[in-house]
Amino acid sequence: MGEPDLRVDVVGRYLDEPPLITVAGATPSSPVEVEVVQVDGTGRRWSSTATFVADDAGTVDTSCDAPSSGPYQGVDPSGPVWSATSEGTEPFAVVGEAPVPLEVAATSNSQTARTAATRLLLAPGTSVTTLDTAGLVSRLYQPARRVVDHGMVYFGGSDGKPRHHIAALLSRHDMPTASCAYFAAPGLSATCVEIPLEPIIDALAMIARTLDVETLYVGGLSKGGELALALAAYVPDVVAGAISWSGSPAAWTGIGSLDASSWTRHGVAHPHLSFRADAVDWTEPVRFIGGYDAGIDHDEPDAWFPLDRAAGPVLLIDGDDDGMWPATRLHTIAAEHRAAAGRPVTHRTYPGAGHPLGPPGLPTTITQTVMPGSGMTVDVGGTPVATARANRQSWAAVLDHLGLTSSDATAAAP
Repeated sequence: MGEPDLRVDVVGRYLDEPPLITVAGATPSSPVEVEVVQVDGTGRRWSSTATFVADDAGTVDTSCDAPSSGPYQGVDPSGPVWSATSEGTEPFAVVGEAPVPLEVAATSNSQTARTAATRLLLAPGTSVTTLDTAGLVSRLYQPARRVVDHGMVYFGGSDGKPRHHIAALLSRHDMPTASCAYFAAPGLSATCVEIPLEPIIDALAMIARTLDVETLYVGGLSKGGELALALAAYVPDVVAGAISWSGSPAAWTGIGSLDASSWTRHGVAHPHLSFRADAVDWTEPVRFIGGYDAGIDHDEPDAWFPLDRAAGPVLLIDGDDDGMWPATRLHTIAAEHRAAAGRPVTHRTYPGAGHPLGPPGLPTTITQTVMPGSGMTVDVGGTPVATARANRQSWAAVLDHLGLTSSDATAAAP
């Protein structure tokens, strides 16, 4: 009798769903090597290889089987994805809302089976448009159906790069969204220094009208989280709620400036906390967190946004090993401020997680990166497994915060 036909399948339509990989027809009770390859938007290959032991029926199921060896441990359906590595120091690049291709190869007893899948960011029928204003350059996602009356605006971090894939993924849960650049885009300031808040506020109103929603939530990563909390505090009649991923409830010096604020309000520079370069150990890989901790210690009371004015719920997400700045400390101050004012707030800190937090479904193995221009190696913090776990768990919290229902297993993943 010949060898059984080896087969491998993968199920998981969207990027924020764990891809469920199954192998059938393997040699019973023998090793099965499973290689997963993802290709990012720049053409870089990211791969992970783990070995499993087939059961008596010759099957492997990554949703309930742990690898006997490989880059992750225990049962983790997302393990083959988040543990993938690539050459270089840049994180996995998602271009716009382009699908992410996934290839899976399973090898048993010198026989190899292959399959491929496309992991989507957008639900079918989603309309994608652009909207450029004096304050924001935006990409809008209007799903074919909606389950809430509000929308969500997402701001990227201090690199100025919009993260369209996050807004796209949120829209696939049937909520209108927008991904917005607030600097380093055509028609906007080249740097995040003394950016007026008023044109951004005007742009939010235009986004709400274009998306045809009653109210807007705002959110962002790092510097974008700082902006989101500022808007929640200063225009509570426009902002229904906020989400800060590794953000700040206070204004800081602008990116590339040690003495100017990031924002202006009513034509005046917003008071700000200052990064203290003398408090940083500049041995590479550099962790900037000490310079920001020292900035908090040299407090400027008026730098803190009046979050007691933000009427809507606020969700604060951070990792306790953030190497870029003290997001946990900053969010703790924000949560205490909100709680003292009797305002709704949820603060989730994830042990061992680093700075770049967001949706699940992408590799988290880049914990050090090289800054453009200076060539300095920077430690963003976290371990791959802890940051991956934080992304899975916090994404479920985000969907709950926005009144959306998670249709996949992200909340239950280990």
